[in-house]
Amino acid sequence: MAVLEQGERRKFTAEEVVLMLERGILDEDEPVELLEGDLVLMSPQSPRHSVTTEEIAGILQTVFGAGFFVLRHSSIKLSAESLPEPDVTVVRGAARDFRSRYAEPLDIALVVEISSSTRLKDRRKATLYARAGIACYWLVDLDQNRLEVRSGLRSEGEYGLVQILDPGERVQVPGTGQEVEVNDVLGL
Repeated sequence: MAVLEQGERRKFTAEEVVLMLERGILDEDEPVELLEGDLVLMSPQSPRHSVTTEEIAGILQTVFGAGFFVLRHSSIKLSAESLPEPDVTVVRGAARDFRSRYAEPLDIALVVEISSSTRLKDRRKATLYARAGIACYWLVDLDQNRLEVRSGLRSEGEYGLVQILDPGERVQVPGTGQEVEVNDVLGL
């Protein structure tokens, strides 16, 4: 076992984090997520953030319909070093399909992060989602009242298309052929 020098950081794997949860070292409700091997603290949610999460989840469940399930604040497995906890994740299948495993990129139709004070971290997560092959990522910016839509995966592991949508506009819901009002996504 390697000895850490003062000031060094210890990277973790998803497997190690799961073991820490199983053994009670980390509490299931602990506000952390694993990003590129780092356990990162998550911010508490404002009332607007919480309600917007629920509203978006309801909208997306309706639009995607049967054959899809909407996860709220649930970890997804992007890689051996990343278990982020997006605000909303639309996955193919039913809830029971994820009783014994995390949703992985091939399961995921859309990831949504709702942001106010966490905008920089949520933009960093865009890179993780793109590298993992998540085809579409929405960043709901509550401070700026706008929706950032990232899509068009490039081979370099980044999104080639970033759309900034304002209130009054409509957003295409990936893979459905349907649109929703940006106002509804923003909770306006």
